[in-house]
Amino acid sequence: MKLHMRSPDVRALIRQIPAEARDIPEIVIAHLRPHACMVALWRRDDALPQRWVYLERIWAEAFSVDEVIQRYGGGEYRAKILGQWDPSQRREQYLTQITFGIDRHCQPTAATLAKMRSR
Repeated sequence: MKLHMRSPDVRALIRQIPAEARDIPEIVIAHLRPHACMVALWRRDDALPQRWVYLERIWAEAFSVDEVIQRYGGGEYRAKILGQWDPSQRREQYLTQITFGIDRHCQPTAATLAKMRSR
């Protein structure tokens, strides 16, 4: 399997993000524009912490933590930030990923519970 490296532009943009902001998805996405196109959102399963459950793909410009709270509630999330479609690889370019948490006092929504049970 061929290792697909990030472009030098993207690596430079990631290095420019202040260290204290590298775990804030909206800031990372803003720094990666116009390269960031899509965010694949995953949530850690409360019952099986080693398992991550895929939730959805969100356009990068529409992504916000507030929207994640509204749709899915609290928990631990992983946002994989993806770039342009690469026809030779038949997938989007991987830019980076961020793990972030939302206070568990925000109850998981019905949509979240359904996704967790369906696996």
